[in-house]
Amino acid sequence: MIAAAFRGKDSTGEELVMRFRTTIATCVTGALVASGALAGQAFAEAPEFGRCVAVPKGTGNYSTSKCTSHSAGGTFEWLPGAGAKNKFTVTNDAGKSITLLETVKGTKLICTALTAEGEYTGPTSVELKTRLNGCKTSGGQCNSAGAYHEEIVLEPLQGVLGVVKKGTTAATNKVGLDFSPTTAGGPVVQFECIGLLLEMTGSVISRELKTNAMLLSPPLKFAETKGKQKPESFEGLPRDVLETSEEHGTPLQSGFGLEAVQTNEEKIEINTVV
Repeated sequence: MIAAAFRGKDSTGEELVMRFRTTIATCVTGALVASGALAGQAFAEAPEFGRCVAVPKGTGNYSTSKCTSHSAGGTFEWLPGAGAKNKFTVTNDAGKSITLLETVKGTKLICTALTAEGEYTGPTSVELKTRLNGCKTSGGQCNSAGAYHEEIVLEPLQGVLGVVKKGTTAATNKVGLDFSPTTAGGPVVQFECIGLLLEMTGSVISRELKTNAMLLSPPLKFAETKGKQKPESFEGLPRDVLETSEEHGTPLQSGFGLEAVQTNEEKIEINTVV
Protein backbone atom coordinates (compact mmCIF):
# COMPACT_ATOMS: atom_id res chain seq x y z
CA MET A 1 0.00 0.00 0.00
CA ILE A 2 1.12 3.58 -0.60
CA ALA A 3 0.80 4.38 3.10
CA ALA A 4 3.37 1.76 3.99
CA ALA A 5 5.66 2.96 1.25
CA PHE A 6 5.63 6.52 2.61
CA ARG A 7 6.44 5.33 6.11
CA GLY A 8 9.28 3.22 4.74
CA LYS A 9 11.23 0.52 6.49
CA ASP A 10 12.46 2.80 9.29
CA SER A 11 9.69 2.99 11.91
CA THR A 12 11.34 6.05 13.48
CA GLY A 13 10.38 8.01 10.35
CA GLU A 14 13.41 10.30 10.16
CA GLU A 15 12.16 13.88 10.13
CA LEU A 16 13.50 16.12 7.37
CA VAL A 17 13.93 19.80 8.11
CA MET A 18 12.25 22.08 5.55
CA ARG A 19 14.84 24.63 4.47
CA PHE A 20 13.28 26.21 1.44
CA ARG A 21 11.28 28.99 3.15
CA THR A 22 13.79 31.61 4.32
CA THR A 23 14.22 35.29 3.75
CA ILE A 24 14.87 36.72 0.31
CA ALA A 25 18.26 37.96 1.45
CA THR A 26 19.56 34.56 2.49
CA CYS A 27 17.80 31.89 0.46
CA VAL A 28 16.96 31.56 -3.19
CA THR A 29 13.60 29.93 -2.51
CA GLY A 30 12.37 33.09 -0.93
CA ALA A 31 13.26 34.71 -4.20
CA LEU A 32 11.10 32.21 -6.03
CA VAL A 33 7.98 33.45 -4.32
CA ALA A 34 8.88 37.10 -4.90
CA SER A 35 9.95 37.90 -8.46
CA GLY A 36 13.44 39.07 -9.24
CA ALA A 37 15.02 38.51 -5.85
CA LEU A 38 17.89 36.49 -7.24
CA ALA A 39 19.70 39.78 -7.64
CA GLY A 40 21.16 39.01 -4.23
CA GLN A 41 22.95 35.93 -5.52
CA ALA A 42 26.63 35.80 -4.58
CA PHE A 43 27.90 36.16 -8.13
CA ALA A 44 28.71 39.27 -10.12
CA GLU A 45 27.37 37.65 -13.28
CA ALA A 46 23.63 37.01 -13.08
CA PRO A 47 22.22 34.98 -16.00
CA GLU A 48 19.23 36.50 -17.76
CA PHE A 49 16.74 35.83 -20.51
CA GLY A 50 16.74 38.10 -23.52
CA ARG A 51 17.27 38.56 -27.24
CA CYS A 52 20.42 39.29 -29.22
CA VAL A 53 19.23 41.35 -32.17
CA ALA A 54 20.94 42.83 -35.23
CA VAL A 55 21.24 46.62 -35.28
CA PRO A 56 22.73 49.11 -37.80
CA LYS A 57 26.49 48.74 -38.09
CA GLY A 58 28.36 50.69 -35.46
CA THR A 59 25.41 51.13 -33.09
CA GLY A 60 25.58 47.90 -31.11
CA ASN A 61 27.62 46.77 -28.12
CA TYR A 62 28.29 43.21 -29.30
CA SER A 63 30.17 41.77 -32.23
CA THR A 64 28.36 38.43 -32.63
CA SER A 65 24.78 37.12 -32.71
CA LYS A 66 25.27 35.53 -29.27
CA CYS A 67 25.86 38.85 -27.47
CA THR A 68 28.71 37.38 -25.46
CA SER A 69 31.57 39.41 -26.92
CA HIS A 70 31.50 43.11 -26.02
CA SER A 71 32.55 45.41 -28.83
CA ALA A 72 31.88 49.13 -29.08
CA GLY A 73 30.42 49.91 -32.47
CA GLY A 74 29.22 46.34 -33.01
CA THR A 75 26.32 45.05 -35.09
CA PHE A 76 24.28 43.34 -32.35
CA GLU A 77 22.52 44.54 -29.20
CA TRP A 78 21.18 42.75 -26.13
CA LEU A 79 17.53 43.27 -25.17
CA PRO A 80 16.76 41.92 -21.67
CA GLY A 81 13.67 39.74 -21.27
CA ALA A 82 11.23 38.57 -23.92
CA GLY A 83 9.39 40.85 -26.29
CA ALA A 84 5.69 40.78 -27.12
CA LYS A 85 6.01 37.08 -27.97
CA ASN A 86 6.73 35.98 -24.43
CA LYS A 87 4.79 32.69 -24.27
CA PHE A 88 6.09 29.12 -24.47
CA THR A 89 4.90 25.54 -24.05
CA VAL A 90 6.55 22.49 -22.48
CA THR A 91 5.87 18.84 -23.41
CA ASN A 92 7.63 15.69 -22.30
CA ASP A 93 9.78 13.84 -24.82
CA ALA A 94 7.79 11.21 -26.71
CA GLY A 95 7.93 7.84 -25.01
CA LYS A 96 9.61 9.24 -21.87
CA SER A 97 7.62 8.86 -18.66
CA ILE A 98 7.70 11.47 -15.90
CA THR A 99 8.61 10.82 -12.28
CA LEU A 100 6.30 13.26 -10.56
CA LEU A 101 7.78 12.16 -7.28
CA GLU A 102 10.07 9.59 -5.74
CA THR A 103 10.65 9.82 -2.01
CA VAL A 104 13.83 8.85 -0.23
CA LYS A 105 11.81 5.96 1.26
CA GLY A 106 11.06 4.54 -2.18
CA THR A 107 7.50 5.63 -3.01
CA LYS A 108 7.26 6.55 -6.70
CA LEU A 109 4.53 8.19 -8.75
CA ILE A 110 4.86 7.95 -12.53
CA CYS A 111 2.92 9.92 -15.17
CA THR A 112 2.91 9.32 -18.91
CA ALA A 113 2.38 12.85 -20.25
CA LEU A 114 3.09 16.45 -19.27
CA THR A 115 1.87 19.63 -20.90
CA ALA A 116 2.55 23.14 -19.64
CA GLU A 117 1.90 26.69 -20.70
CA GLY A 118 4.37 29.33 -19.64
CA GLU A 119 5.50 32.87 -20.13
CA TYR A 120 8.59 34.96 -19.50
CA THR A 121 7.79 37.43 -16.72
CA GLY A 122 11.13 39.23 -16.54
CA PRO A 123 14.84 38.97 -17.38
CA THR A 124 15.34 36.19 -14.80
CA SER A 125 11.90 34.66 -14.30
CA VAL A 126 9.12 32.60 -15.88
CA GLU A 127 5.70 31.36 -14.79
CA LEU A 128 4.26 27.95 -15.61
CA LYS A 129 0.89 26.16 -15.45
CA THR A 130 1.32 22.39 -15.65
CA ARG A 131 -0.85 19.33 -15.94
CA LEU A 132 0.13 15.67 -15.99
CA ASN A 133 -1.81 12.64 -17.23
CA GLY A 134 -1.59 8.89 -16.78
CA CYS A 135 -0.49 9.27 -13.14
CA LYS A 136 -0.20 6.10 -11.03
CA THR A 137 1.63 4.54 -8.13
CA SER A 138 2.08 0.82 -7.63
CA GLY A 139 -1.09 0.96 -5.55
CA GLY A 140 -3.35 2.59 -8.12
CA GLN A 141 -4.37 5.80 -9.86
CA CYS A 142 -3.83 9.36 -8.63
CA ASN A 143 -5.92 12.50 -9.24
CA SER A 144 -6.10 16.15 -8.32
CA ALA A 145 -9.47 17.24 -6.94
CA GLY A 146 -11.88 17.82 -9.82
CA ALA A 147 -9.40 16.62 -12.45
CA TYR A 148 -9.87 13.92 -15.06
CA HIS A 149 -9.03 10.24 -14.56
CA GLU A 150 -5.31 9.88 -13.64
CA GLU A 151 -4.77 13.64 -14.08
CA ILE A 152 -2.79 15.84 -11.69
CA VAL A 153 -2.73 19.64 -12.00
CA LEU A 154 0.11 21.52 -10.32
CA GLU A 155 -0.31 24.91 -8.69
CA PRO A 156 1.04 27.83 -10.76
CA LEU A 157 4.83 27.84 -10.51
CA GLN A 158 7.49 30.51 -10.82
CA GLY A 159 10.96 29.68 -12.12
CA VAL A 160 14.02 31.85 -11.45
CA LEU A 161 17.42 31.57 -13.10
CA GLY A 162 20.53 30.90 -11.03
CA VAL A 163 24.08 29.58 -11.26
CA VAL A 164 24.28 25.83 -10.59
CA LYS A 165 28.04 25.73 -10.98
CA LYS A 166 30.36 28.69 -11.38
CA GLY A 167 32.79 28.37 -14.27
CA THR A 168 36.25 29.83 -14.74
CA THR A 169 34.60 32.68 -16.66
CA ALA A 170 31.05 34.03 -16.81
CA ALA A 171 30.64 32.40 -20.21
CA THR A 172 31.20 28.95 -18.69
CA ASN A 173 28.80 29.29 -15.74
CA LYS A 174 26.29 26.43 -15.55
CA VAL A 175 22.73 27.69 -15.17
CA GLY A 176 19.44 26.19 -13.97
CA LEU A 177 15.84 27.22 -13.26
CA ASP A 178 14.44 26.87 -9.73
CA PHE A 179 10.66 26.34 -9.68
CA SER A 180 8.39 26.88 -6.68
CA PRO A 181 4.75 27.92 -6.10
CA THR A 182 3.84 31.48 -7.02
CA THR A 183 1.75 31.61 -3.81
CA ALA A 184 4.07 32.18 -0.87
CA GLY A 185 4.04 29.17 1.44
CA GLY A 186 1.67 27.23 -0.78
CA PRO A 187 2.00 23.63 -1.98
CA VAL A 188 3.40 22.60 -5.33
CA VAL A 189 0.46 20.20 -5.64
CA GLN A 190 -2.16 18.33 -3.61
CA PHE A 191 -3.76 15.14 -4.90
CA GLU A 192 -5.12 11.75 -3.88
CA CYS A 193 -3.85 8.26 -4.56
CA ILE A 194 -6.33 5.46 -3.76
CA GLY A 195 -8.05 7.66 -1.19
CA LEU A 196 -4.93 9.04 0.52
CA LEU A 197 -4.19 12.78 0.46
CA LEU A 198 -0.66 13.67 -0.63
CA GLU A 199 0.96 17.09 -0.64
CA MET A 200 4.20 18.21 -2.28
CA THR A 201 5.96 21.37 -1.10
CA GLY A 202 9.29 23.10 -1.71
CA SER A 203 11.08 23.78 -4.97
CA VAL A 204 13.02 21.98 -7.68
CA ILE A 205 16.02 22.98 -9.79
CA SER A 206 16.39 21.91 -13.41
CA ARG A 207 19.44 20.34 -14.95
CA GLU A 208 21.90 22.58 -16.77
CA LEU A 209 20.24 24.76 -19.40
CA LYS A 210 21.66 25.67 -22.79
CA THR A 211 23.14 29.16 -22.61
CA ASN A 212 24.62 31.93 -24.75
CA ALA A 213 22.72 31.10 -27.93
CA MET A 214 19.35 32.15 -29.34
CA LEU A 215 17.08 29.07 -29.27
CA LEU A 216 13.50 28.37 -30.30
CA SER A 217 13.08 24.91 -28.73
CA PRO A 218 15.61 24.27 -25.95
CA PRO A 219 15.50 21.07 -23.86
CA LEU A 220 14.25 21.23 -20.27
CA LYS A 221 15.30 18.41 -17.97
CA PHE A 222 15.00 17.48 -14.29
CA ALA A 223 16.89 14.54 -12.79
CA GLU A 224 16.67 12.64 -9.51
CA THR A 225 17.91 9.39 -8.02
CA LYS A 226 16.13 7.69 -5.12
CA GLY A 227 14.46 10.93 -4.09
CA LYS A 228 17.58 13.12 -4.31
CA GLN A 229 17.44 15.90 -6.87
CA LYS A 230 20.37 16.65 -9.18
CA PRO A 231 21.23 19.45 -8.45
CA GLU A 232 19.83 20.31 -5.02
CA SER A 233 21.02 23.92 -4.82
CA PHE A 234 22.50 26.87 -6.65
CA GLU A 235 26.20 27.27 -5.96
CA GLY A 236 26.91 28.86 -2.62
CA LEU A 237 23.25 28.86 -1.54
CA PRO A 238 21.12 26.59 0.71
CA ARG A 239 19.45 23.42 -0.54
CA ASP A 240 16.22 23.83 -2.51
CA VAL A 241 14.35 20.52 -2.66
CA LEU A 242 10.88 19.02 -2.81
CA GLU A 243 9.17 17.25 0.08
CA THR A 244 6.06 15.08 0.07
CA SER A 245 3.76 14.23 2.98
CA GLU A 246 0.90 11.74 3.34
CA GLU A 247 -2.23 12.81 5.21
CA HIS A 248 -0.36 15.84 6.64
CA GLY A 249 2.28 13.57 8.16
CA THR A 250 6.05 14.01 8.33
CA PRO A 251 7.36 15.23 4.95
CA LEU A 252 9.95 13.16 3.10
CA GLN A 253 12.46 14.55 0.63
CA SER A 254 11.32 13.85 -2.92
CA GLY A 255 12.78 13.99 -6.40
CA PHE A 256 11.24 14.97 -9.75
CA GLY A 257 12.33 13.58 -13.12
CA LEU A 258 11.45 14.91 -16.57
CA GLU A 259 12.88 15.08 -20.09
CA ALA A 260 11.00 17.70 -22.10
CA VAL A 261 11.18 20.29 -24.85
CA GLN A 262 10.31 23.93 -24.33
CA THR A 263 8.95 25.67 -27.43
CA ASN A 264 9.13 29.48 -27.45
CA GLU A 265 7.06 31.84 -29.58
CA GLU A 266 10.36 33.33 -30.75
CA LYS A 267 14.03 32.60 -30.12
CA ILE A 268 15.21 33.43 -26.62
CA GLU A 269 18.72 33.30 -25.12
CA ILE A 270 19.95 32.69 -21.60
CA ASN A 271 22.99 34.95 -21.42
CA THR A 272 25.58 34.43 -18.67
CA VAL A 273 27.84 37.32 -19.71
CA VAL A 274 25.74 40.51 -19.83
